[in-house]
Amino acid sequence: MNNALKRLLPYLAFIFFLSGCVNDLKKIESLGKKNVGVEVAQDIKTYYYGANGHLKGILTSPVMYRYVRDTPYMVMDEGLKVDFYNDSLQIQSVLTAKKGEYWENTNNILVRDSVVVTSMSGKRILKTNELFWDPKNQQFYTHSLATLTTPEQTIIGKNGLVAPADLSWYKFFNTSGEMKVDSGYFSPSPAVDSTKDTTTQKPGT
Repeated sequence: MNNALKRLLPYLAFIFFLSGCVNDLKKIESLGKKNVGVEVAQDIKTYYYGANGHLKGILTSPVMYRYVRDTPYMVMDEGLKVDFYNDSLQIQSVLTAKKGEYWENTNNILVRDSVVVTSMSGKRILKTNELFWDPKNQQFYTHSLATLTTPEQTIIGKNGLVAPADLSWYKFFNTSGEMKVDSGYFSPSPAVDSTKDTTTQKPGT
C-alpha cells in the first residue's frame, strides 16, 4: 500500500453521516497521480456503523478525489449513492446525487446536482440541487429550493428545509403547494422562524 493510500484511508472513516463509523472498503486503488496534490480512490464502497454497532449506511461511488491543500477536501463528481438503514437493518431511505464534497478540517458534507432522497416506508421523495448533512444532529438541511412529494401532497420550500434521513418529519422554509397537515405530524421540536436568514447556518450548529 503506497503512502498516498495510507493517508487517504483514515479520512474515509469520517466521510458521510456517522460518528464512530467503521469502513470496510471492498475495493480501493490508488491511481497514478497526474496532478501534484491529488489522490484518487476507485470503486468506493464504505459501511457506516452507529455507536450501538448497528449498520447505519452504505456509501458507494465510482471515483473519489482527495485534494491536498491548506484545507484538504474530497470530491466525488461521477455520482454517488447512500443507503440509510434503521436498527432492524432495513433500508429506510436512499440518497443519490451526481456530486459530493467533504471538507476534512470542518467535517462539512455537501451533495449537489440532481439530489434525490427516497423514503422507503413513507413513500416520500425529496428533490433539490444542494443538500448538506449535519452529522452531529443526524439531519439533512438545505437553503436551496426543495420539493417533497408524498401520495397526498407536494410541498415546495423556496428557502429549503430540515429533515432526518428517513424523512419522518420535515420543516420547510417559505413554503408553497398543496398541504394536508394532521395534528402532531411535524417534529415536536421548537418551531423555526421562517423569516430568519438561515444562510449563515453551518453543519453541526
